[in-house]
Amino acid sequence: MLKSLLFLVTAGQLVLASAQTRPYTIKGTIDGKKNGKIYLSYATDHKGTKHVDSGLINDGKFVLKGEVDGVVYATISTTFSADGTRGDDVFTAFMEPGVMQLNLVDGKLAEGTLKGSVVQDNINQLEKQKATIRSKRSPLLNELRKADGDYKAAIAANKDEATLNTIKKRADSLNMAQAMLQLDITNIDINYILQNPNTVTAGILLMNNAPRIPYMQSASIYEKIPASFKNSSLGRILSSTLEDIKKGSPGSIATNFTSTELRGERLSLTDFKGKYVLLDFWATWCVPCRKSNPHLRKLYAQYQRKGFEIIGVSDDDTNVDKWKQAIEVDKIGIWKHILRGLKVDGDKVDISEDVSANYAVYTLPTKILIDPNGMIVGRFVGIRGDQEMDQMLAQIFNKQSINPE
Repeated sequence: MLKSLLFLVTAGQLVLASAQTRPYTIKGTIDGKKNGKIYLSYATDHKGTKHVDSGLINDGKFVLKGEVDGVVYATISTTFSADGTRGDDVFTAFMEPGVMQLNLVDGKLAEGTLKGSVVQDNINQLEKQKATIRSKRSPLLNELRKADGDYKAAIAANKDEATLNTIKKRADSLNMAQAMLQLDITNIDINYILQNPNTVTAGILLMNNAPRIPYMQSASIYEKIPASFKNSSLGRILSSTLEDIKKGSPGSIATNFTSTELRGERLSLTDFKGKYVLLDFWATWCVPCRKSNPHLRKLYAQYQRKGFEIIGVSDDDTNVDKWKQAIEVDKIGIWKHILRGLKVDGDKVDISEDVSANYAVYTLPTKILIDPNGMIVGRFVGIRGDQEMDQMLAQIFNKQSINPE
């Protein structure tokens, strides 16, 4: 079962029409809980706005009813608060118009079973295909977490660069191995999409995989997805997010931004017109980001005089002191640095000046290369992305020399 929905890509026009709603009914049982209330919620837009339905538990049985405009990714729980948050004990699944049967056990809701949802049945079958791959990837992720912890501890202890490089090489090897297995998992979804493009399940799978595949491929897939899905809540989320990803993908003009640089000066992307600019989206707590900094230093030394600049965009708006410390420790103050611009006030989040949102950055590290005319020419995610970035930079600067302004 998919654990979460990732907001994804869409090429093509936004779908503005809204589908008609149709009724759903979930008839359920819950062992271990005789009475109380049960809640079902799902997002209705890409901002995470929640719709909530509820029902009464009577002698371990309940009925949930409502109307939906298509398949939705629902969260079901016996606890609920006004802002839509829930406890750890939740059941999640794709539900759709019609009658479904749900069997739960109190305290173990995640292990529940839903019958009557065609999309969820398809997802379950795909998850069975992925089980063997996940069993191989899981120990690698555990080893990678340990290596990342060792690297972070070595930085804190001011270990020499040789020690850091030894740990880094092991972590990079583990990360590459798990990334290849993740690619195998992604390919199972992509193969299903390509073989069944005119299905709602294909739309759901695109939602979960668009951040991992090139925008143009996602755009091509999106065109084949049924209109019934495009007009649904999830379809509109997909469309909106694809438009966001398009803005941060090769072939689009880079969105300008203005922020305060690490040293207090105002910085705008337009200040660097005429140069190649690499936006490095990172964070102090992101171990792969920190591990890539020595390599970025080498690239900067190699290409800076040829018209290459780096702007670090850090996801540390609430950890300014750690941000400044990490820049000093990693010796990356040689290029420009800004914070992403995320404003958090309690439960309220303001993204009006969020640079990461403008470039649809969902994963760290992400690096975006902009050419002298302000056009995005490269988008690189993770370690595998660094290899692609190196190749592109070598190709650019071996062919031409750009005089810095």
